[in-house]
Amino acid sequence: MSPGMAVSGRLAYRADSKCLVVNGKRAEEAFTATPIWPKGVEPVLNGGKRGVRVPGFGTVLEGDTVHAGGSYWKADDERARASGIDPACRAEDGFIVFGAGSFTK
Repeated sequence: MSPGMAVSGRLAYRADSKCLVVNGKRAEEAFTATPIWPKGVEPVLNGGKRGVRVPGFGTVLEGDTVHAGGSYWKADDERARASGIDPACRAEDGFIVFGAGSFTK
Protein backbone atom coordinates (compact mmCIF):
# COMPACT_ATOMS: atom_id res chain seq x y z
CA MET A 1 0.00 0.00 0.00
CA SER A 2 1.18 3.50 -0.65
CA PRO A 3 0.77 6.54 1.64
CA GLY A 4 -2.56 8.28 1.33
CA MET A 5 -4.49 5.32 -0.02
CA ALA A 6 -7.80 4.18 1.44
CA VAL A 7 -7.39 1.56 4.16
CA SER A 8 -10.16 -0.18 6.02
CA GLY A 9 -10.97 -3.11 8.23
CA ARG A 10 -12.92 -4.16 11.30
CA LEU A 11 -11.53 -3.13 14.68
CA ALA A 12 -11.08 -6.04 17.09
CA TYR A 13 -9.79 -6.42 20.65
CA ARG A 14 -7.40 -9.21 21.60
CA ALA A 15 -7.95 -10.03 25.26
CA ASP A 16 -4.74 -12.09 25.46
CA SER A 17 -2.50 -9.11 24.62
CA LYS A 18 -4.99 -6.37 25.61
CA CYS A 19 -4.52 -4.72 22.21
CA LEU A 20 -6.64 -3.44 19.35
CA VAL A 21 -6.05 -4.85 15.87
CA VAL A 22 -7.61 -4.30 12.45
CA ASN A 23 -8.88 -7.31 10.49
CA GLY A 24 -9.37 -6.72 6.80
CA LYS A 25 -8.61 -7.79 3.24
CA ARG A 26 -5.84 -6.64 0.95
CA ALA A 27 -5.90 -7.93 -2.64
CA GLU A 28 -8.56 -10.45 -1.54
CA GLU A 29 -6.23 -11.84 1.15
CA ALA A 30 -7.26 -11.58 4.81
CA PHE A 31 -4.90 -9.79 7.18
CA THR A 32 -4.62 -8.75 10.83
CA ALA A 33 -2.64 -5.57 11.41
CA THR A 34 -1.71 -3.35 14.32
CA PRO A 35 -3.19 0.13 13.97
CA ILE A 36 -0.92 3.15 14.28
CA TRP A 37 -3.26 6.00 15.14
CA PRO A 38 -2.73 9.69 14.43
CA LYS A 39 -1.68 11.97 17.28
CA GLY A 40 -4.44 12.90 19.68
CA VAL A 41 -6.30 9.58 19.55
CA GLU A 42 -7.39 8.44 23.02
CA PRO A 43 -8.45 4.98 24.22
CA VAL A 44 -12.08 4.55 25.31
CA LEU A 45 -14.25 1.94 26.96
CA ASN A 46 -17.94 2.27 26.07
CA GLY A 47 -20.59 -0.28 27.00
CA GLY A 48 -17.92 -2.92 27.62
CA LYS A 49 -16.33 -2.35 24.19
CA ARG A 50 -12.83 -1.03 23.72
CA GLY A 51 -11.88 1.47 21.08
CA VAL A 52 -10.50 4.93 20.40
CA ARG A 53 -11.75 8.50 20.14
CA VAL A 54 -10.41 10.15 16.98
CA PRO A 55 -10.23 13.97 17.16
CA GLY A 56 -12.55 15.61 14.63
CA PHE A 57 -14.24 12.29 13.83
CA GLY A 58 -15.61 10.50 16.89
CA THR A 59 -15.40 7.11 18.56
CA VAL A 60 -14.54 3.81 16.87
CA LEU A 61 -15.22 0.68 18.93
CA GLU A 62 -14.35 -2.99 18.52
CA GLY A 63 -16.65 -4.47 15.90
CA ASP A 64 -16.83 -1.19 13.95
CA THR A 65 -15.46 -0.93 10.44
CA VAL A 66 -12.73 1.69 10.12
CA HIS A 67 -12.25 3.62 6.85
CA ALA A 68 -9.45 6.15 6.54
CA GLY A 69 -6.57 7.32 4.42
CA GLY A 70 -3.25 5.84 5.37
CA SER A 71 -0.67 3.26 4.47
CA TYR A 72 0.55 -0.23 5.29
CA TRP A 73 3.88 -1.16 6.87
CA LYS A 74 5.25 -4.69 6.79
CA ALA A 75 5.81 -6.36 10.17
CA ASP A 76 9.60 -5.93 9.92
CA ASP A 77 9.48 -2.24 8.91
CA GLU A 78 12.10 -0.23 10.81
CA ARG A 79 9.57 2.56 11.49
CA ALA A 80 7.41 0.07 13.40
CA ARG A 81 10.25 -0.79 15.75
CA ALA A 82 10.68 2.92 16.51
CA SER A 83 6.93 3.43 17.08
CA GLY A 84 7.01 2.44 20.75
CA ILE A 85 4.22 -0.11 20.28
CA ASP A 86 4.46 -2.96 22.78
CA PRO A 87 5.82 -6.05 20.98
CA ALA A 88 2.89 -8.08 22.39
CA CYS A 89 0.55 -5.84 20.36
CA ARG A 90 2.31 -6.29 17.04
CA ALA A 91 0.09 -8.29 14.69
CA GLU A 92 1.66 -10.86 12.41
CA ASP A 93 0.65 -9.11 9.17
CA GLY A 94 2.14 -5.70 9.89
CA PHE A 95 0.73 -2.27 10.60
CA ILE A 96 -1.95 0.04 9.26
CA VAL A 97 -0.94 3.67 9.64
CA PHE A 98 -4.03 5.89 9.73
CA GLY A 99 -3.69 9.49 8.57
CA ALA A 100 -4.83 12.40 10.74
CA GLY A 101 -8.13 13.89 9.59
CA SER A 102 -8.74 11.16 7.03
CA PHE A 103 -11.42 9.05 8.79
CA THR A 104 -14.74 8.60 7.00
CA LYS A 105 -18.00 6.85 7.83
